[in-house]
Amino acid sequence: PNKCRAWGIGHAYGYFCHNCRTWGPTCGHGDNPTYESYACVGCKGRLIDGRFKAADKWKAKADEMKAKLAPSPSPAEVAEAKAKPEAKAESEARAKRAAEEEKARAAAAGRGKAQADEEAKSKAKEEAKKKVQDAGAAEAVSAEESEITEVWETIKADASAPFRYSKISVVGQGRAGKTAFCDALQGKKHKVDLESTVGIDNVTLQVAKTELEAGGEWRPYDSSRSELEEAAARAVCEELRGKGSAGERLEQPADSMMEWVRQQYASPPHLVAQPAQSTVTPPPPSPSTSAAAAPTPSPAERREEASAPAAPASASALHSEEVGPVKLNAALVLEHTKRGGKEPLRVLLWDFGGQEVFYTLHHLFMTRESVYVITFSMEWFSPTASAEMLAEGECFLQFWMNSAHLHTWDPKTQTGSPIFLVGTHKDQIGSRVEHENISARLFKLFGQGSHPAWRLVVPMQAKQSSGLHFFPVDNTKGQDDEVLRELMATMERTVEAEAYVKKKVPLKWVAVYEELRRDTRTAITFAELCAIARKHKLPSSADVALELEVKYMALFFSGLGFIMYHDEPSLSDLVVLDPAKFLIEPASTLICNPSLHVIKEHSTARKEQPVLYEQYASRGIVDKRLLQSFWAGRTYHQELEVLMIKFGLLVPLISSATSPTADSAVQYLVPALLPETRPATHSMEAKLTCFLACATEDRMDAWERAGVVSLSEVTHKGFYPSGLFPRLLGKAISTMQQTSNRPVESMDLSADCAEVLYGKYLFRLTNARDEGCVRLEILVESSQLVARTVLDQARAVLAECVKNLRCNIGVPEDGGRGRYDGWAGRLVLLDGEQGLWRKAERKESVWLGPHELPWLRVRELFAGFLPPHLLAGLLAFYHVFLSYRWTQGLDDALVEGLFFALCNELVHGKPLLVFWDKNRLEDGRDFQTDFAVALTNSRMIVPVVSQKALARMKALGPNSGIDNLLLEWTLAVAFLGSESKELQACFPVMFGGEQPASENGTFVTNLFGDSSGTRPQDLPEVRCAKVHAKVQELLSNSHGDSAASADLAPLTVRGTVEKITNFQGHPCWKSAVREVDATAEARFKKLLIDEATKKIVEVLEKMPPSRTCAPTTPTAAAAEVEGLQQVMEACKLSDRVGDALAWLNGKQCDSVAELCDAEMEQAFVDFLQLGEVKAKALLKKLRKWSQ
Repeated sequence: PNKCRAWGIGHAYGYFCHNCRTWGPTCGHGDNPTYESYACVGCKGRLIDGRFKAADKWKAKADEMKAKLAPSPSPAEVAEAKAKPEAKAESEARAKRAAEEEKARAAAAGRGKAQADEEAKSKAKEEAKKKVQDAGAAEAVSAEESEITEVWETIKADASAPFRYSKISVVGQGRAGKTAFCDALQGKKHKVDLESTVGIDNVTLQVAKTELEAGGEWRPYDSSRSELEEAAARAVCEELRGKGSAGERLEQPADSMMEWVRQQYASPPHLVAQPAQSTVTPPPPSPSTSAAAAPTPSPAERREEASAPAAPASASALHSEEVGPVKLNAALVLEHTKRGGKEPLRVLLWDFGGQEVFYTLHHLFMTRESVYVITFSMEWFSPTASAEMLAEGECFLQFWMNSAHLHTWDPKTQTGSPIFLVGTHKDQIGSRVEHENISARLFKLFGQGSHPAWRLVVPMQAKQSSGLHFFPVDNTKGQDDEVLRELMATMERTVEAEAYVKKKVPLKWVAVYEELRRDTRTAITFAELCAIARKHKLPSSADVALELEVKYMALFFSGLGFIMYHDEPSLSDLVVLDPAKFLIEPASTLICNPSLHVIKEHSTARKEQPVLYEQYASRGIVDKRLLQSFWAGRTYHQELEVLMIKFGLLVPLISSATSPTADSAVQYLVPALLPETRPATHSMEAKLTCFLACATEDRMDAWERAGVVSLSEVTHKGFYPSGLFPRLLGKAISTMQQTSNRPVESMDLSADCAEVLYGKYLFRLTNARDEGCVRLEILVESSQLVARTVLDQARAVLAECVKNLRCNIGVPEDGGRGRYDGWAGRLVLLDGEQGLWRKAERKESVWLGPHELPWLRVRELFAGFLPPHLLAGLLAFYHVFLSYRWTQGLDDALVEGLFFALCNELVHGKPLLVFWDKNRLEDGRDFQTDFAVALTNSRMIVPVVSQKALARMKALGPNSGIDNLLLEWTLAVAFLGSESKELQACFPVMFGGEQPASENGTFVTNLFGDSSGTRPQDLPEVRCAKVHAKVQELLSNSHGDSAASADLAPLTVRGTVEKITNFQGHPCWKSAVREVDATAEARFKKLLIDEATKKIVEVLEKMPPSRTCAPTTPTAAAAEVEGLQQVMEACKLSDRVGDALAWLNGKQCDSVAELCDAEMEQAFVDFLQLGEVKAKALLKKLRKWSQ
């Protein structure tokens, strides 16, 4: 009875006087039982208010023990006690009533005075306590002043200290007890009816800044404390404890920190020395859209708004005057010294929305600098749970285990963020046996199957619950739950072991963060951030440019979740100080399902703009005017739209944006809100079917080594992120708008299905959730590059949001020409070393289980998915040869758009044939001979000359290896103008670097006036010997043009590029869109493609027809190829006459009789990519006609 068990440690019991609020029996009130009660000396006042029931329990035992030890009463005392019980009781009752009446009168008469006295008394105590603390601190500082001062003077120039912050990201399905769990972590009382989290709980983000003290005690963090003073005190304490060294100080911690940040977050090149005198000039801010009823501010007003501070702390954000040196708080140094190195951690608690519609937001904030708590309801795994509920629970856990692993795993270090599995509703599932069964099921589901994320799961280590792989908690008890307290202590130990909380951050960075933390604006410009950094004496070294160090500093704080910064052209000028208010709140307002969540902004918009709201709610198309209503009162509307376009939340509808009233008619597609019902118009039967499968790197490597995988394995062992399909659909619709004139508004779209048109190629994308993949159905006979393009777009989506995930396309083993509902057979992968594309290049057989398919059978079965040149070789003629460098930027987007757009055109009445050797460019393989033949057979070369295309050429020297792009252009210069060659024209598409839209509406710089130093005139005047040797070899192999070889002898790198750019082409920097808004970039790309396509066709029409390309319509030309018209009409293939004619002309065939052997016939049929029945019919007709 003399031990307190409230906190698991021994505290002695004693007396506490409620009258004078002091401890011990010597206060003079000990004889009055009214003011005497038992309490815990160690816990002091914490047990008086009755928070811990243990106090009452031990008080009762203490009273019992006191009664046993008291001496026995005499017979007289016993008799007296028996004689006066009623009188005593009545006396006590009268005294009690009198006391209560007196107390009531006193309270009624002097409540105000008593309250004032109490406040004064409390204030006096606080002041006395502070004086004592200050006196003690001053005395301690005086005793150690010389040593502390000496250390500080030594390290303050480049001091650094660990930035002990982390995140706790709590994820869970809707209604799994996730938000209640977050409340319990913060010590809040349990609420029975909690609303589901919309997006990411911004309230939690604001209030859950918490300090973790040793022993698992968490308390709200005092945000009034100075981060900078705390960091300075930690730096001095570490030095006093001998944890720092002079060697570390001389190492320039800012440089080492920047290198670490570069490896963790950034993709720019290695840290290099640059002049530190460079300055940042704020670019002209773009107009911001305000509320619908408010006028759009002018640029001048916008600049004033952007620079006007919302708090005194940021009043000088745009000024470059330096602040004074960091002041050392000696009291803080002593405080940290007394802790003996046990510094508290600070965490930001993030409550992620559990509804699937919000999954598209999560990847924006899932970083390595966090621990992940996956909450699930234990009722899902109870004995009474249905099979459907059990399967849903397992699927949910698998999804979030995969997500946490894929977003945080670092293959280089083989580390990832820790994962805690937390089972809720222990008040319903409280049996130890049930908990062990659930733990065994989790191990069977993830541990036995060697799930890659299982190694990151932190088990429960309690003695009484050893062996559990999860933490069963009761949210209704809050922090009274023992398992919850154990979980909190385990989290603390886990975070302490993470490298990033030990990484030293320069105090100058902390000073910048301190100022940003007190700035109440939601966003600032990068120029403003640089100005703040300059105030705090950045850069840290004369060898580093200010902008570079500020960029890395911003990326570091962005990784921790304090700010949001993206280092790319359209967003690099924006620094978001409050991600919750700036992005999460407006994004959640946009993508929340109106049928599930009632939001004030939606109610207002529904009343004010019912027609636009109905379009948004029913079709997922949002008008810009509706966005203004949703985001009323917010600034930076245009930047918000750009961010949401970048993250795939919005897809600009270009047809609406190019209307005469562009600003009022701009519309976006919201893929996440498309209706779930599949349109009835999607009934066209697929000609070819394949599946897009996703998996972790290790698993995909295993699949690609085999070249074959079953759809069943894809379903159960792959990982299909729920946000992939909406973003892939958004990219597909963007490409469709660039390459065809079909308006999106005329399409019937759903959340799980869409029919898309790339040029003339129609296909269907289906979100096959049950199969765990995307189904791609090609609706025309000729697929060509559709599968490759969709695969590239899917890989681009994964690179943006799930970098550790890979994807590939698999074709059913029967060639993809059947129906596959409920099918789970084998898939032949297209890409990879053992993929179908590589096998076809080597003309190798394919193994399907124990059976081997020879090459001829492979070519026949999978003809619809093989590049045409692998089926029938290169054509004898192409109108256009596209030449570019693969940059994953505007170069790629332009070439892709030009290919599909040009394929829709006719030249001299014939389909325009385009050579686009995408496979070679991407895989980096040497196909120099192939492209030389194709270039020889082409009428026009269209080189894309950009800053990125020239960057590699700038480093070329006399003995450098072969640059394939330079080789193409050098060969083109040799062929152009030669009467013996088909190549007669060069149409360069030229631009410098990519940039955010300027005021004149262009997104690229002038190639010849770019300040980057990568212009044609900046290239080296050197002759690449290996390139010239290869050119001579190719020329001699083609037609032995010795004159052309002689002309090339003195040609340098610069000379080659200058000859190419001297041709009349398309200078992209002269193109501009009318309205510069969030849709401007998409409209600009569409404009470039349309203008270049139009000019290319005009040039080709003016040129005389090719010797292999007669100037007739497809139908008329077919008559000139003997027998073609009759055969095609007999097989009901009149719509394919143009394709057949192009192939026959390319082979210089004048009659179908020239298809004289079986291989030639099969190549012709394979090129047309017909179904099995039609292919057999066509072959039969060809042979009959020839006879």
